[in-house]
Amino acid sequence: MSETRDELVRRHFLDRAWHSFIGDGIEVDGVTDEIVRSWRRARETFGIDPGQRRCVRLLPSAELEVRREKDDTYRLALPVLEEFGARLASSHHVLTYFDAAGWMLSVGGNPRTADKVAEINFCPGANWREESVGTNGPGTALAEKRPVE
Repeated sequence: MSETRDELVRRHFLDRAWHSFIGDGIEVDGVTDEIVRSWRRARETFGIDPGQRRCVRLLPSAELEVRREKDDTYRLALPVLEEFGARLASSHHVLTYFDAAGWMLSVGGNPRTADKVAEINFCPGANWREESVGTNGPGTALAEKRPVE
């Protein structure tokens, strides 16, 4: 599924707004409060390099397995994750599961998309909290303690 024109316009707007924020410290109107808060945290609190292109906090595979085994919700959700992931295989989407500490425990869905996002370490065993990589969907949702878009 490709992006609609409105989604592309929004993405370009956010890209320009982010560059204004990073380059000039300008907070552009039209960016949601939770995203601006996240940009501020990434810059001021966590000191994230805005040029960072991938997650650098990765678990060894043995530690990933331990986290999976200890996460009761993950174990209960695994059949549902696998079923939904299989349904997404013919789309361009993936479904992920993160624990409360921001560690990705699983990814399912379209294999080509999963391979593509793995290039930035969006893969099991990577930590996607804002403290690790700055503003991103899972990390910002954890920081805000609610869903974000």
